[in-house]
Amino acid sequence: MIEKELKENMKDFYSSSKLYMNKLKTHGIEVYAKYLQKILEFVPAKARVLDIGCGVGQVSNFLQKKGYKVTGIDFSPLFIKESKKAGKADFKIMDSTNLKFPDCSFDAVISAETLEHIPNPKKALEEMSRVLRQSGLMILRFPNKLSVLDSLAVFLSKKPKFKITNPNLGKNVGGDDEDLCYIASTADIGVFLKNNGFKILYSKPLFWPSALIVARKY
Repeated sequence: MIEKELKENMKDFYSSSKLYMNKLKTHGIEVYAKYLQKILEFVPAKARVLDIGCGVGQVSNFLQKKGYKVTGIDFSPLFIKESKKAGKADFKIMDSTNLKFPDCSFDAVISAETLEHIPNPKKALEEMSRVLRQSGLMILRFPNKLSVLDSLAVFLSKKPKFKITNPNLGKNVGGDDEDLCYIASTADIGVFLKNNGFKILYSKPLFWPSALIVARKY
């Protein structure tokens, strides 16, 4: 499936699946505990934060209440409409591979369980970097799905694979990674960031099933 077709199919799915949205709504803030701990630890209060793939807004609204200036973006109008019901963060319908912000607009760019749903993760990461100011922070959480052998190959070659697969976008899909299109990995993202002027400040181990990376742009 070509990237453009895959992107449109995924956009249609996330913009229409109330089953998927309702599954997202069941996620209490405690689901993001370790991720939020790292955000609160590294990102100073009142910072300008961009939440990529904000879903129904739990993290964005939590951080807004903590005093951060949060903008949450998602390309699902369904999710953004729901996000606006729950708090005061600034929510926008937007494509993560074509961010409508000037360069260096944010002090931190964060994203949880989103990269694996993007057909062109490399472009999304490039856009995240573009809108992040110098010395700004990128904090990413995603499932670490690439095989051990492929991860080692990425780590040793210093060349990310960005391996794309066909997702299950059936009407009964409500998450559980059936709908992912990118086989995300700590190796891929870590190598990409290092190759593009970032310093890794924190990362879960290379083969840990749930990835979490904190990196600073230099």
